[in-house]
Amino acid sequence: MNLICARRASAIFRGTLTRSVVIRMRRRADDEKVAPWRRRIHAKQGEAIKAKLMDWVEANIGNVIDQWPDMPEGVTDRDANVWESLIAVADAAGGDWPMRAREAAKAIVKGSKGTPSLGVRLLSDMRDVFGVFEGMAGEERLTTAVILKKLHGIDTAPWGDMRGTGKQLTDIQLAKKLSAYAIEPKLVRIGGAVSRGYRQEDFGEAWKRYLPSPGPKPVTPVTGGQEPEE
Repeated sequence: MNLICARRASAIFRGTLTRSVVIRMRRRADDEKVAPWRRRIHAKQGEAIKAKLMDWVEANIGNVIDQWPDMPEGVTDRDANVWESLIAVADAAGGDWPMRAREAAKAIVKGSKGTPSLGVRLLSDMRDVFGVFEGMAGEERLTTAVILKKLHGIDTAPWGDMRGTGKQLTDIQLAKKLSAYAIEPKLVRIGGAVSRGYRQEDFGEAWKRYLPSPGPKPVTPVTGGQEPEE
């Protein structure tokens, strides 16, 4: 029961997170000083600000709820739903608030995209494993064993050491993570052998929706004093 409740709470938190403006906090450095907060002093200041906001809302509510503000470039879909009301308030406030609100929206949304989810990271690494790069079609099918070996060999990826436990990504974990994108392992024939694996064609829709267009194949550094080919 506790496990079920924990999973439900986690799902609710993730859902709330995707519908919120996420302000990422950083730990204060030793040389950074902040003024202490005192309720008997600052509570009165907060109440005064609250009263001014309430007066402004009563006078301007129609200018907010009746508007469809222009969203800044890059703020679309769910991000636009989150920011639309805030930008509408900024437009009603006037002055430099419309510009500041849009700049903040672009910066915060861009920052939230900086670190891809583990599932999107797996999709990206799978595309590399299949050898799909700019101008290169890659392998049509690969066995699960080959895929896992290649994933484990990516030094910058988490697949060789899952969550710092020293354990590698397994075939069951791989199948579970890819099932979220409607991708399932199948029996594939490579040469004269048949084994469980994955087909590149099954990844096409997920790659198109979650990843940018593939870039060129990375150049392997040349050792021995030789210059790499352009």
